[in-house]
Amino acid sequence: MEFGIGMGVAQQMIGSMNTTMQSMQTPIAKLPQEPGKEWYVVGADNKPAGPYTEREIKRMLLDKTITKDTLVWSQGMAEWQRASEQPDIIKMITLLPPQL
Repeated sequence: MEFGIGMGVAQQMIGSMNTTMQSMQTPIAKLPQEPGKEWYVVGADNKPAGPYTEREIKRMLLDKTITKDTLVWSQGMAEWQRASEQPDIIKMITLLPPQL
């Protein structure tokens, strides 16, 4: 009998503690993400297109929409440059998986 009462009290205490702990949890605020660099590219039609995010540029490099010879520009650059001359793009190119 005492064991049954003890278990009931223990379960009540656990339930009470769980409720208290859940109410104490506060959501963690997400830090605002710093916007990435936006890129413009000169397409096959010799017209600038963009802006594109780094993720989009990586995708275009993968599917060969742009190459290391494509002209690129981003804010802060004085003039258009070949992708292979731009350190940020070079990094993206070197991280591409090898061709099959």
